[in-house]
Amino acid sequence: MRPTAEGEPAQLTRVLDYLHKGFHEPIRIATLCEVGNLSARSLHRLFVKHVGESVSDYLCRLRIGRACMRLVESDATVSMIAYEVGLANLANFNRHFRRVRHTTPTAYRESVKQLGRDVDDPGGADPQNLSERPKSLDGRRHSRFKAPSNGSVSQMPN
Repeated sequence: MRPTAEGEPAQLTRVLDYLHKGFHEPIRIATLCEVGNLSARSLHRLFVKHVGESVSDYLCRLRIGRACMRLVESDATVSMIAYEVGLANLANFNRHFRRVRHTTPTAYRESVKQLGRDVDDPGGADPQNLSERPKSLDGRRHSRFKAPSNGSVSQMPN
């Protein structure tokens, strides 16, 4: 059963709320489907339509964003921060961090300490702010985000 266009914002809002509250815990696609009352395919289409990326990519950015905050505001070890954000495997955390931030967690922490700001953010504004609601959900007509160019569908971590 395909959700109506009017139901999409509410469904996605429930899923996003769930992700933001529990990103540090293991999250399964089946759980997100239950939260949003969607099939796995519908969840993926809804996410790409409104957020512009897959659920797993969004969750990864959410976790890495929180890790960046922890790296800057604490002296906790990288492995402890990885565990806190839901990526207990340090190698996996480092790989995801490098993919999102284009640097290692340790180098990120040092560069922020030296420069007083994020090296990827010269103006101080995050263009992909995860705390803001996607514009496509505010009822106005906006251009859609493009799906990842590789055409692959990422799987959620177990």
